[in-house]
Amino acid sequence: MRVFGSARKTAKFDDLRVYFTRHRLNHAVHVSKKFNYAYISNPKAACTTIKHYLVQAELGDPEFRPKRIHQRANLPLLMPSQLSPKEREKIVDGSFFLFTFVRHPLKRAFSAYADKIYGNQKQKVEILELLGHGPEDIERPVSFEEFMTVISAQPPLELNPHWRPQVLNLGLEALNYDFVGRVENLTDDMRFLCETLHLPSYRIRKRNAKSHGAEVDSVITSRARDLAAQLYAEDYKAFGYGALDLPETAAAVGA
Repeated sequence: MRVFGSARKTAKFDDLRVYFTRHRLNHAVHVSKKFNYAYISNPKAACTTIKHYLVQAELGDPEFRPKRIHQRANLPLLMPSQLSPKEREKIVDGSFFLFTFVRHPLKRAFSAYADKIYGNQKQKVEILELLGHGPEDIERPVSFEEFMTVISAQPPLELNPHWRPQVLNLGLEALNYDFVGRVENLTDDMRFLCETLHLPSYRIRKRNAKSHGAEVDSVITSRARDLAAQLYAEDYKAFGYGALDLPETAAAVGA
């Protein structure tokens, strides 16, 4: 659990354009006027689980199940485009309780790889192209080391949000976060949010966990770890993660 309460930054909402495209802002920022918060989703950091709970809390219905949780049209939480200019400034000026969740950088990178690349999802095409292959090679195996080599060679701001450094995903230099939770402490940190924001104490059900069945050490080489340490150096520093606290297996890495 990490509560941010130091000197506040003086950013304006438009300053977020450095970190978020307009589409990403609307996709990532979830505002509740009912409970006076703004949640910034962070891909591969339990965002599916958190969104399900927040939607249920907003509607007062613990059994509500949106068909596609990542399509904003299905959610009652507001996007920046649905707010007035004055209300949008509340996201950065401290009027809304602003929170997000982060995850161990290497675990998160491996989760993105296992889900999107090892799992042959559409994002794999980006990596294949950088490796000199076309979409027709979607079945070609890509190792985690190859994946880390390719993404480490790209400008960090231009990376896919699923594996972009979290400090950039969250606009940490511009936004005044009141609370940054950890996926590793999800139950306790969600309990803190419920108490702080007076949210209903519905059960938090983990969503989108997937088992890929491989031993992490068999796919995470020392070079891949070194590349991750370099690419995510600011994440390790900002969020206080250690470089060696790795998962034991690749099970349930897709949250």
